Amino acid sequence: AVLKPRAARARRTQLSGLLAVVARLRQGGQFDQVIAQIEKLMEKLREEEKQDIVDRDECIEDENRHSNEKDDLEYKVKKLENKIEKLEERKVDLQDRIDTTHTAINNQTTQMEDARTVRTATHDDFLQAKADDEAAIELLDQAIKVLGKFYKNNALLQRNEPLVKPAEFDEDPDRAPEAKVDQKYEGSQRQNGGIVALLQHLKEQLENEVAAAVKAEEEDTAAYEKQRVEDRQLREDMKQQVSDLGEEKANTEETITNTEEKKTDTQTHADDIGTELDRIKESCEWIRRTFDKRREMRKAEMKGLRDAKNLLAGQDPNSAFLQRKPRHH
Repeated sequence: AVLKPRAARARRTQLSGLLAVVARLRQGGQFDQVIAQIEKLMEKLREEEKQDIVDRDECIEDENRHSNEKDDLEYKVKKLENKIEKLEERKVDLQDRIDTTHTAINNQTTQMEDARTVRTATHDDFLQAKADDEAAIELLDQAIKVLGKFYKNNALLQRNEPLVKPAEFDEDPDRAPEAKVDQKYEGSQRQNGGIVALLQHLKEQLENEVAAAVKAEEEDTAAYEKQRVEDRQLREDMKQQVSDLGEEKANTEETITNTEEKKTDTQTHADDIGTELDRIKESCEWIRRTFDKRREMRKAEMKGLRDAKNLLAGQDPNSAFLQRKPRHH
């Protein structure tokens, strides 16, 4: 406990009273009791000195401990604030990646829809062209059969002569040649082989074109199906990526919430420690302010008590040692 000024004044009053009766007590030879009281007072001063030192050291220790704890808590709050800031940045980055992936999915979907539209139109064109070519092939085939049958029935033979022989005219070029009604009909005997061969060639050419078109269509269809499968897998992968990013974002948001709660609790604790530190400083202010003055006052009191004790012991008050004179009976 800290000795108050009132107690010190009371002790000095007591000391003054003791000194006042020194002469009377000395004449009566009753010094032992007084010396014992002086020693008790001196012991109290020593205990008071020790207690002041304890109180001062406890104040310093409490202030340092609370100050260090407050600094540590405020440092933790700062670290939590930095962590929250980084988590917020991470959250924004995750949302950007989610949005970017959604855009990529939409673009991929649009590309595949365009590819499907083109593939459908190309396939329709192929079917129409194939149907037209097959119809032409059928017509050519029929024409070849009809002409072949016609020429066969009329025993027309292919000859290596000009397809058209110029008509012979008389001296009068404006007069048409005379027709011979008794001549046997030979028709386009010289052209039959050429026409049928030409039709056969056109037919084979169309058949080759149809076969090539069918092969190209099969290759295009296979390529489209491959692209469609790859696109489906790509979109599934991107959807999974969006799901993973969404889960990571949710975890980040949960971490932000937990970190903010921890920051609030830590800040509250730091504020409480700060309040306690202010109370300790206020309580210890009197000890710090009066410590040296009280020590000097105790020194003066101790000197007075020693002087009184030496006086009662019959020694010089300035002596450094207390020694009682032997009593004579």
